[in-house]
This record gives sequence, C-alpha cells and structure tokens, in this order.
Amino acid sequence: MLRMIKKILNLSGEYGKYIKLSIVFSFFSGIFASMPLMSVFYFFYKFEENNYSHIEKDTIWKCVGIFAISIIGGIITKYFTYRFQGVSGYYMVAKERLSIGDHLRRVPMSFFNKNSLGDVTMAITSDLQYVESQAPQLLDWIINGTITSVISAITLMIFNFKLGIIFIIALIAALLICNAMQNIGKDEAVGQKERQSKAANSTLEYIRGIATFKMYRMSGKSTDKIKNSYREYGTACAKTEYKLIPLCGLFLGTLKAACGVIIIAAPYMALNGETTIATAAMIIIASFNVFSPVENLGVASGMLRMMEANLDRIDKVKQFEVIDADGKNIELKSFDIDVSNVSFSYENRGKKEDIDEEKDITIKNVSFKVKPSSMTAIVGASGCGKTTMTRLVSRFFDVQAGSIKIGGMDIREHTCDSLLKNISMVFQNVYLFNDTIINNIRFGNPNATMEEVVDAAIKARCHEFITNLPNGYDTMVGEGGAALSGGEKQRISIARAILKDTPIVLLDEATANIDPENEVYIQDAINELVKDKTLIVIAHRLNTVKDADQIVVMDNGEISDIGTHKELIKKEGIYKCFWDIRQNANAWQVRNA
Repeated sequence: MLRMIKKILNLSGEYGKYIKLSIVFSFFSGIFASMPLMSVFYFFYKFEENNYSHIEKDTIWKCVGIFAISIIGGIITKYFTYRFQGVSGYYMVAKERLSIGDHLRRVPMSFFNKNSLGDVTMAITSDLQYVESQAPQLLDWIINGTITSVISAITLMIFNFKLGIIFIIALIAALLICNAMQNIGKDEAVGQKERQSKAANSTLEYIRGIATFKMYRMSGKSTDKIKNSYREYGTACAKTEYKLIPLCGLFLGTLKAACGVIIIAAPYMALNGETTIATAAMIIIASFNVFSPVENLGVASGMLRMMEANLDRIDKVKQFEVIDADGKNIELKSFDIDVSNVSFSYENRGKKEDIDEEKDITIKNVSFKVKPSSMTAIVGASGCGKTTMTRLVSRFFDVQAGSIKIGGMDIREHTCDSLLKNISMVFQNVYLFNDTIINNIRFGNPNATMEEVVDAAIKARCHEFITNLPNGYDTMVGEGGAALSGGEKQRISIARAILKDTPIVLLDEATANIDPENEVYIQDAINELVKDKTLIVIAHRLNTVKDADQIVVMDNGEISDIGTHKELIKKEGIYKCFWDIRQNANAWQVRNA
C-alpha cells in the first residue's frame, strides 16, 4: 500500500501538492462530518447533568451552532477537496500523456515490434484514464481512512476501554482480510490486463483488416476471434470476482458484527453503571458510521489492485530505453553522409557480438559515401535491405556494427530532434493525420504562415486539387487520409517535406504505387523538393534514378556494386539484369487469348 502511495505521488510530480492539499481538506471535512456526533454527545451530557429534568435554551443553541458549523465547514472543505482532487488528477495525467508521447517519439522502432499496439494503446488511454479519475480519491481514502480509524480507536478507548478493544479487534481482523483480498487481486490483475490487451489487439486487427475480411468472406471467423478474446477477458474478470466475493462478504460481515456488538454492549454498560447514558448514546449513534472509513479501505483495496496493474503497464512503456539517451544537440555545418562497415539485424538488436547467425543479418558490412547536394540511388530486389538503410540513416534503429556519419559526426552522438531536423522523408505508404489539410502540411513546420503553406502546396503540385475541395485547406482528410486518393496523399506529404526544408531528403519508393497521371505531378513535386539537397532515393523504376550521381546496388543485405547508370549497364551484374528486365517489361502487352 505504501509502495502504491509513493508511485502515485511520484507520478503526480509538480501536481503532488494538489493531491496533498486535497487530503488535508478531506481530513478537515471528516472532522466537520463528525461534529453532529459531538453535538449529540453535548446534548445528552447536559441532559444528564440536569438529572434528565430539563434542557437549557443555551445548550440547544450551542447544539444548533455546532450543526451549522458542521454544514458550512463541510461544504467548504468538500468543495476544496474535490477541486484539488480534480486538478491533480487531470493535470497529472495530461502531463503523463505528453511525457509518454515524447518518450515514444524517442524509442527505437523495435519497441513497436516487441510490444503490442494494444498494450501501448491501453496504457495511454484506459490505464491513464483510471489513474486520472481514481488516484486522488484512492489516496484520500487510504490516508484519511487510516488516520480516522486510528483516531476513532483512541477516542473509543478514552470513552470506554472495553468498547475500544472491540473496535480494535474488528479493525485488525478487517485489515487482515483486506490484505488477503489485495494479494488475490494483485495475482489476478496481471492476467486480467493481458486478456484486456489481447481483446484490444483483436479489435484493432479486425478494424484494420475489415476490407480483407469482407473480400474473402471471412467476417464470421474474424468476429469469432474477437468474441473469444472478449469472452476470455470476461472470464478473467469473473474469476477474480468469484475469488474476492467471499472475502468481501467476510470483510463487511466482520465490521457489521462488531457494530452490532457495540450497539448491544453500550446500553448494557450504561444500565450497569459502567458508562454514562450520554456516552452510551454517543457510542450507539457513532457505531453506525465509525466503520465507514474502514469500509472505504476495503473498497480502496479493490481499486488498489487495478491501480497497481495499470501503473505497472504504464511503467513498462516508460522504462523502454530511448535511443538518444546520451545524445547531444549538435548543429551540423555540412551534410555529406558516410556509411562505414555498417551491419544490422532485426533479430538481434544488441551489440556486434550478438549478431551470430548469418540468416539473421539484414545489413552486412555496407559502406558508401554521399556527397553534399548529390543524388544517391539504392536499388535491389525486395528484402535486400534498401528501406532498412534509410531507417538507419534517420536513426529509427541504431547500427550494431560500423558507423553512419553526417557532416563528420556519428549520428549516435545526436539527439533524435537535432538529427531529424536535418532530414525529410517521403515514404511509399503515406500517413496523414485526421486533421485539416493545412495542419497536415504544417506538420513539417508548425510555425509556417498561410503563404508559406500555399507556396509549398504549389511546389508539390497539390494546390489546385486542394482549392477545388469544398473547404479548401480546411478540409478534414479523415483517419490516415482516407478522404484523399493515394496520389493526393503523396503530394501532401511532399508539400510537408518541402515546408520542412531540410538539407537531406530520403525518398522511399515515393512513386511506387502511383498511377501514370499522378506520377507526372509527383515527379515534378519531388524535383522541387530535392533542389540543392543531399538525396538518397530508393526506387524499383530504374528510369527515375538513371541520372543519379551514384547508384548503390544491394543484394541480400550487402553491396553488390556501386557506380553510375552508364557504368553499371556495361557490367554483367545485378543492375544490368534489372535494367534489361525492365526494358523488356515495357514492351509487354495483355491480349485476349
């Protein structure tokens, strides 16, 4: 329990002071809530003092005053309790979401291979939402419940030692049961969270692949998978509850039994002269509420097991090592690229000595240099490592052997931001955010003016189709850019890169899936993008790269040859083979047999 309190307060950071203030006001709220009981005790005490014959008006007014102070004080303290709880919860989690977002931006892309998207999604959404809504209240119940229970025990011991002993015995028994509930819940919560993530993954997979499911008439089987994942999640939740229900009943039964014993014992003691009628009356009335803080502790134990599982999953995301932990903000003065003896394996992402199996190696001893303001093309068969090279240059992954230098500086010495501010990338598969066109283009430069955005769009050959849309630049593109065609999305991504205006540009099959009509526009857009830039381009269409300053030919993760187009077609190698195949393919025709 103390560990959980510490974790929540650490998570709250600068907003921890608001949680502490909410606990302080909640404590005073509890004092004001107990004041009516003090009023009842004072009333019976005075009534007993006057031999049960009369009550003075002064006594009545004092009791009314205590009630009034209790109501007004309770309203004020509750207001500040809820206000500070709300502030601490919402701001704490807002800060944490931004922190996790920044952390994910700096992890190597292998993180998303090792961890399911469902786990990450649930951690950022439902787990943090639970922390947001429950953490401040949970701390309030635990801390104030503990303090109130201790004060109640001491008070009962002062008024009547025997009744105080009954309360303490019930309290100890209830806390032991609560601890058993906590241990069971902790064990079950892990499996519960795993099945929750599995259900989330199944749902995401179904939504993403729904067109394929429909095409191959597999929708029935696909929904069976989702149903099974949710059934497993429901079974895990039910299993937890089945184990906890008997203990919950025993927990509440213990408290209610102790309350019943106190209610019977108090008047009996008063009749035997062991306590006063005023004290007995106060104890009887107090017994209905004295165990409320303890009951809250029981409820908190259930919340606590879920909170711990949630925080553990959040910590798992946060603890994944960032790729630029030792990086520095470095300003580059030149933009030549030197790839020297680089090796890399997706299977073994550790050091060089971890790459021990030939079949695991994606890139092996690759070396080439790219001069500033020149064009280097990387060509080769699918799976030969072309895209991996661009990912390594942009430091989406770190090399395991060798080095990549830009401007003479090893890219591993940079922070991600200081490196990537010099690099623009245009991918084969474009992703646009579910936002307006102007904001998607501004992603390349958030501070760009409207005139700069329009200028970039004109250069990217997308201004005309944007202005023909109903809302122009304020048109929402839909999730992933669903409202636009492939060619339109590609041109917007190029406009984004033009607006970023970096000295290095990486093009990964930017025209691979584009129809001939759009290819003309996109090629013009790319020509605008790469003016006076250091360019690395991956292409299957060799016509688009035959004018490159150098062509790097890759085969099974290694460099097969390097040279210009004219040099390579004179050699009997892979490039010439590709070129001949492409030239023959241009003459292919589809005929009706």
